[in-house]
Amino acid sequence: MKRITLLAVLALMVALAVPVMATDFAWNGELTYGSITDGTNVADAYVNAFIAVAGKADANNTFNLTFNAAYAGTGVPSVGLLAGGATTLNAFTEYASVIDLVSDVGKTLSLPFGLVATFGWFEPAATSYSLTSWGYESLIAYDPWGVSHDSLQLVATFGTINVQLAFQPTDSTLQSQALDPQIIGDVYGVMGPIKFSVAYTSNKTKDYMGLAGASVVWTQAFGDLTPAVNAEFSYNLATGAKNPYTIGVGASVAYTTLLTVGVGTSINGAGLGNLGINVNLVPMTGLGIDVDPSLNLSGTGDLVNCIDVSAWYKIGASKVRVGYLYEKTGFGYMNAPANLAPNGGLYATWDLTF
Repeated sequence: MKRITLLAVLALMVALAVPVMATDFAWNGELTYGSITDGTNVADAYVNAFIAVAGKADANNTFNLTFNAAYAGTGVPSVGLLAGGATTLNAFTEYASVIDLVSDVGKTLSLPFGLVATFGWFEPAATSYSLTSWGYESLIAYDPWGVSHDSLQLVATFGTINVQLAFQPTDSTLQSQALDPQIIGDVYGVMGPIKFSVAYTSNKTKDYMGLAGASVVWTQAFGDLTPAVNAEFSYNLATGAKNPYTIGVGASVAYTTLLTVGVGTSINGAGLGNLGINVNLVPMTGLGIDVDPSLNLSGTGDLVNCIDVSAWYKIGASKVRVGYLYEKTGFGYMNAPANLAPNGGLYATWDLTF
């Protein structure tokens, strides 16, 4: 109730202030709807829906208002739900919202470096890179709370190097207990063919130990081929953390816009984790085929987590996708609308961006 009340108050404040202060608006959004069947029953769900509005008060001050709802992992029902006879999945299980004010302090004060301040209701995060859609190699995008709340962020820019400092103060509006303050520090940027990030994010306890790490990506074009390699390292500073060191590695290669192949995995003291593979073929403009296996390299359990194979076709601003999800573990999905059937199923999705 507190969260709803606060969002309502902030939305009302923006609604009253925008007509007075803003002179320029931009907006966009997306809606994705899909269905999946195991041959016996059909389940349908909205996969994602959001609308975002950006307003400009002057050359150096803007605001952003975003409402987003998504069907995501933490809300996935039992994997037996579809086969058990349920035919409809409730639309959204996770909600996110952003209401923030962005001020270009550097330009306003004519500073010799860039400085942008963001304040409001949003979710700051450290910069982390990945070369696959599965993102197993991406380790330092750490978010212990996983929700938006009151935040202040400063980003200073020196050429191609950025320094981010974000702070989320104690907030009792989202949980049954107060959230301890959270701190994020990040230095990231580009140097030639190298992208890098060195980051720290505190945990959700008062000791602020959290997660520290670094990410480096090398990308270089050689004629029609563009290979890339990613290495990422994280260390869990929490006292008593089991296997605190984790290393992520990824690689991809693109041949023009026709074919892209990417692989990524991670390893720690317990051994290898999951291996994500993306194969994306675009034989002609507006038509593509995606093959996305996820493999279990731990040596225990099934080798194949799931295989998601689909073809898509763009119709203007919309994309229609038809595919098949094979799985044995209730593990996850890449393009399917929901992970409901015990052994996957045939699915179709429709996505509209505007």
